[in-house]
Amino acid sequence: LIISFLLYSGTLGISCFLIPKGNEAFKKLLLATTWKGSAFVLEERTFNTVSEDLTIYIERVSGPFLDKVMVSDQRRKNEMLSIFAQTGEIIANDRLFKLILRLKDGSMHWNNPKKLNEYQQLTFSTYDILLSSGNAPKKKKARNMNMWELWREIEKEKKLGRLPYRLMIIFQERLVIPFACIIFALIGCPLGIQNRKNSRVSGFGLSILLLLLYYTLLVFGKTIAYGGFMQVWPAMWLPNIIFSLLGAYFLLHLEKT
Repeated sequence: LIISFLLYSGTLGISCFLIPKGNEAFKKLLLATTWKGSAFVLEERTFNTVSEDLTIYIERVSGPFLDKVMVSDQRRKNEMLSIFAQTGEIIANDRLFKLILRLKDGSMHWNNPKKLNEYQQLTFSTYDILLSSGNAPKKKKARNMNMWELWREIEKEKKLGRLPYRLMIIFQERLVIPFACIIFALIGCPLGIQNRKNSRVSGFGLSILLLLLYYTLLVFGKTIAYGGFMQVWPAMWLPNIIFSLLGAYFLLHLEKT
């Protein structure tokens, strides 16, 4: 029983905080990998067509660092912009989900194809060009929220006059499942003490049966909670309540025998 309480404490922390944190970290990693992977790969000594109106030529590429960069930018209407830079660097902004080309020590040249007599030039030490922009992450999903975030979201929905069954079920489920450590210890102790023939085989079969029964009750509790036939917390705690009574019966039976 002492070991089961220790396992319960550890599992509760994992269920309530570590798993949501891990889910959110995995989501951010996957999203970052997706939008970075979809970005182009710049090749040296090649005219790299980033878009219909943006072309980049690089003399040498070394990872994210570039040497001798030339950019032809025609994204603005009736304007041709040519940029020459000694060095450059590709920067991925994970917070804003943007891919930036940072040029250093160069010059910019403007001209209007329709007005050949107009020409502008300036030099710069640093100049940023936005190459691509990913989609910012949407609102955090319920399975990625920790218990405090879930609780605040539930209270927010209640104030709006809505009953967030899904959020409430997830909240209770994170408390219910770790408690099964104590419940199964409560049942396992009296069953394990009893001497029976073929105890190893029968014990294994009984364990599988109890696990299936617990899972069935858990699914049943979710179903009636979603359907609104019972309040969420008693519906979700139904398997633990039934198994607690079963464990108490086994203990009393063991005491009598």
